[in-house]
Amino acid sequence: MPQIYNPAKLMNKNSNKDFEGVFVLVILFGGSLLLWNYAGNLFLNVQNVLYLLTGIILGVSFLSVAVQHFKEKAHIKHITNEKNKIQKLAITALEEEHSLKNDSL
Repeated sequence: MPQIYNPAKLMNKNSNKDFEGVFVLVILFGGSLLLWNYAGNLFLNVQNVLYLLTGIILGVSFLSVAVQHFKEKAHIKHITNEKNKIQKLAITALEEEHSLKNDSL
């Protein structure tokens, strides 16, 4: 018996582990600890602190762009897999319909 395609089930099925938020929080926490240590050791040397803040901001920006890229890549792969499943189901449904027509003749 052919399966019925239900897009709502597909949307809810793949809402599993999403670590990007945790990853960004770990980076920000580590960066703030580094900043605290760095600022304390250099007696609040403003220029070095600004360099460090700029590095943290650029690093987080780069990571967010990379995470977004990989999310889009995974989403495209998921859509392609679902499209292939639907095509296989359509082919089997057509084959079953064809075999039923041949059996009835």
